[in-house]
Amino acid sequence: MKTFLKQIRDIPDDVCESVVAPISHYTVLLVYRGRLKGSGTFVQCGDLFGVLTAHHVIHRGARLDFSSASTDDLGLSIDSHASAFYMPLNRLTLIDIGVPVTEMEGPDLSFISIPPGEHLSILRAKKSFWNLNYQRLMRLAGCARRNGGWCLAYHANERTQEETDERGGILYFPANVGWGSVRKSYTSDGYDYCEMGLDPPNEKKGIPNSFGGASGGGLWKVPLSGDPNGRIEAGKPILAGVIYFQTQERTILCHGPMSIYERVYEALIQRTNKSVRKEKKKEKGIF
Repeated sequence: MKTFLKQIRDIPDDVCESVVAPISHYTVLLVYRGRLKGSGTFVQCGDLFGVLTAHHVIHRGARLDFSSASTDDLGLSIDSHASAFYMPLNRLTLIDIGVPVTEMEGPDLSFISIPPGEHLSILRAKKSFWNLNYQRLMRLAGCARRNGGWCLAYHANERTQEETDERGGILYFPANVGWGSVRKSYTSDGYDYCEMGLDPPNEKKGIPNSFGGASGGGLWKVPLSGDPNGRIEAGKPILAGVIYFQTQERTILCHGPMSIYERVYEALIQRTNKSVRKEKKKEKGIF
């Protein structure tokens, strides 16, 4: 089946919808003190499992306190039905990867590490973790190919709904997977960036006025292929970046695939190696 170039608006709805479920399975919404804090993607690297998100989601506004003295919890929206899943922040580990120079410039990446235990077991049973180790270079190359489309996975805070039943208050966070196109891409100080434009048909379906809450969500590359009879198929989506800023022109700035498969990977694999060395020292009685 040959690869090809085609407008997103020409792709049948059933093909578009076929990529929503797999992307949604990796997507998570972060809730802090009863409010949406941002979006994220479940990621695995070696023995590390956690949430990849934007640095400013953690540090801007009501900063998340990961210290041992913290008494706060981090909520994760992981079910389609009303549920409550919270983890104590003092059990989680924050790994800052890219600290922003300015809101627009970046870099803007952080990883919340979830330790082995009951919480991680529940998450692994319900959701999927994108494995950065698996076919890393092949996936990086796949993101660079011209064929295919691009999707943004996020939640816009303006669409949060609040209701009350006999159990108390319930917040609904409808997750979104929307198509877009790369208007510009560039690299700076070892990170790569994509400026994503919104696909016009999506505007008719109700693009939010503000993408507040979308920061930290995933950018995905969707391979597309077609045959001489015009049949179109979508391949498995590839995690290709992280959303972090909306411009005044309503374009969405994201980190690109190099940032994920080189900078994030290197930071997490180095952390994994340090943990392994620390455990070996413990075994030898060296502290």
